[in-house]
Amino acid sequence: MKILVLLENLVLNPDADYAVIESSMNKIHKWLDAGAEVEYLTGINKFLELKKIDDRFHDLDLPDAKVHKKQETEKFKEVLEMVSPSFFIDLKGSLDGEKDISSQLNGENKIAAIVLADLAEMTKLPDYLEELKDYLEEEEVVEEVE
Repeated sequence: MKILVLLENLVLNPDADYAVIESSMNKIHKWLDAGAEVEYLTGINKFLELKKIDDRFHDLDLPDAKVHKKQETEKFKEVLEMVSPSFFIDLKGSLDGEKDISSQLNGENKIAAIVLADLAEMTKLPDYLEELKDYLEEEEVVEEVE
């Protein structure tokens, strides 16, 4: 199972020199230990910033971490469709402060998007891969009721 996680503000904090967000990395390590293939999505495309990101993954002993970069001419949707993860972990307002990257998806691509309201929700995600789908279905029911 492939999980694609938004890099900025969920895994690394760009406002703090790309400091690692420990709570998110703890969750990601649980998924990796459970056999998930975890990859990352970023809109960053400046060389020095990408180098810092690469250095952080080396510091975390994840030198082979796959980071998918959106090019200036691409839409996030195109990158998501190319990567084709089972799940995409997104952050509310990730696209422009109001819209999420997930809002670019349509139902045709079979990517299950989990949009987190804030960073704290990352720790609430299930540790076990088979529970992620159930979590998504529960969240959709809650949204429909509200």
